[in-house]
Order: sequence, then structure tokens, then C-alpha cells
Amino acid sequence: MKKTLSILLVFISSLVFFGCSSSEPIACYLPAPIVSSNSPVLSGQSINLITPIYSESANAIYEWTGPNGFVSNVQNPTLTTATSAMAGEYSLKTTIGICETPVTKTTVEVIINTVTCTPTNNTATFTGASDPSANFYFFDSYAFTENRYRFLAGDGSWNISVDFLGDTTPTSGIYSIVNAATTLTASTVRVTARYTFLNDTFKDYFAKSGDVSIAYVGGKAVIKFCAIPFALPTSTGTDFTSTTQFTQD
Repeated sequence: MKKTLSILLVFISSLVFFGCSSSEPIACYLPAPIVSSNSPVLSGQSINLITPIYSESANAIYEWTGPNGFVSNVQNPTLTTATSAMAGEYSLKTTIGICETPVTKTTVEVIINTVTCTPTNNTATFTGASDPSANFYFFDSYAFTENRYRFLAGDGSWNISVDFLGDTTPTSGIYSIVNAATTLTASTVRVTARYTFLNDTFKDYFAKSGDVSIAYVGGKAVIKFCAIPFALPTSTGTDFTSTTQFTQD
């Protein structure tokens, strides 16, 4: 009788063990990561993909994928010299050990840069003016009346101001120049070059047409335009052309 009982117990134990076994993998899910970028960016500039440190664990692995065959395991990767092929959706999955997050995505827009001259930063040339150059050493940016935002650079004789619509810093992009009498829109700018004489009198020259680019490098705005015609309000032609690049201080 004891022998029969022992065999029965062994059989029952085998059934219990078999019922608890499983070939299913252990699933461990983490909250989705936060992702962003510096989009939109101009072609030729850098794309910065951004995600906070996922946890205090040094074992977090970041798995980025994106257009044009992009892959990276860097937490905050930078793609230099952006092209239109780099535009699109970038995805991130983070893993810690056997645990992983859902995939989170961010979209990057690349705007083709039509302002392709390469002036020295923080300088301007004024071809046809009696004082043909400037080396800027003071800079400002601020919102002011009529819902406008201004970037300004100057050297005591010349200063250049670029006005955008809105009361906050504008996004990266290419903006079309309009004259002083035209109402600003989200895609246009007004550009003024002021020349101050030794007796503190001045003349304001207004850009007539062309494109202005604005890009952000290291969080600072870079303004540029190439061979733009300027004239006094009373002029019927062009008084000079100007090329400049300056960086927000």
C-alpha cells in the first residue's frame, strides 16, 4: 500500500511541474521615451535628435533609426550637413536589460537653403556705399510693438535689423523680404540697414527683395542674406547691395 501511494505522489508532482512550465518569453515593458529634435532645419545645418537620460542606470541602450538608413546608439545623436534625404520620421526604442520601451517617433523637416553665400560671420559688406564694410560687435534680439520680433547687429556706423512677424523667436527657415510698406506675414521679413554719421544723424535704407535665412546653431540664431538690394525710401533705384551673416549673442 505504501508503494502505491509513493508512485501516485510522484505522478501528481510530475503533472504539477509540467503544468507550470512555459516556453513564452518574459515580457518587461518600460514607459515610452520622450523624443524631440531641432526641426525644422536648413539643408547644410545639423539635425539634433534629443531624448532625456532614460534612467539613472548606465545600462540604458538607445536604439535610433531613421531615413536614409540612419541608425545610432547615441543618446542624443547629431547628423551633420542635412540634406532632403534626411527628412522624415526618426524612431527611438530604449532597452535596459530585458526590459524595453515602446517605439517613439519624431518628424524632422529639412528646408532647402537658397541663401548659399559664405560671408565671414558677424560681418557685412555694402557694395556701392561710401562705407563698404562692417564688423559687428553688438547684437540684440527682442519683441516689440505691432507683434514683431527683431534681430539686430551693429558696429557703431552700420547696423542691420531683421524683423519677423510674432513676439517670439522665429523658426529656422527661408523668409522673403518685403518692403517697409508691406504687411509682414509668417513667411516674410523686413530688413533695414541704418548708417549713423559722425554727427549722430542717420539714414535708413530698406531691403527691396530677396531671401533671408535663419538657422539655430548651439541654440543661437544665425541670420544671413546675400547681395540684397537696398535703397532709401525716396530712391527709385538701388543705393547699394549688402551681404551679411551674424549670430545672436
